[in-house]
Amino acid sequence: MREWWRTAFSDQTAEFHFPPERRRTAEQDVRFLCDWTGLARGARVLDVPCGTGRHLPLLGRRELAVWGVELSLDYLRQARAAAGPAIRLLRGDMRFLPFPDASFEAVFMLFTSFGYFGDEENLELLRELARVLRPDGALVIEVINRDAVARATVSRMTTPRPGGGMLEESYVLDPVSGTLTHTVLMTHADGAPPRRFELAVNVYNAT
Repeated sequence: MREWWRTAFSDQTAEFHFPPERRRTAEQDVRFLCDWTGLARGARVLDVPCGTGRHLPLLGRRELAVWGVELSLDYLRQARAAAGPAIRLLRGDMRFLPFPDASFEAVFMLFTSFGYFGDEENLELLRELARVLRPDGALVIEVINRDAVARATVSRMTTPRPGGGMLEESYVLDPVSGTLTHTVLMTHADGAPPRRFELAVNVYNAT
């Protein structure tokens, strides 16, 4: 699988990945995560990749020791602005985490951040997450449900963007590889050059 993630996450795409309605669900996400994992005050938590940091300050307010790792420099700058000085942020590749073994009580991989690679590399990523997690720790991975994607009747849509311009999206599911390819074209009302990018992520069902 080609390295599409190196160009798909930037200041220009943040509006698409994290619109206001998605940012508003962050508090609900954190409440669920903390209730489900039963994290105590001071527990060490890793958010990887942390994106623009929408969960980081909310985790910090629960008096957890929070780290975030993000590869995109643009997203990391936004995460620093959102998180404040108490949150530790590092630029890095989630496949090679810069932490000792058994560093965290919980590792959160949210917003369909798993499945970027081939099967063997995805397995290696799981091993890396397990390495930095304490033996009794909690790993939470959010993925797209493959069966729901297969049942979807809409494979292409066009919607107006706030402030003008259009958002054109298309979806293609390869049933053999289980890869969902999502192509996005963002046009602007002010005549600025359109922005096109592609995401290709493995999707999973329960089995």
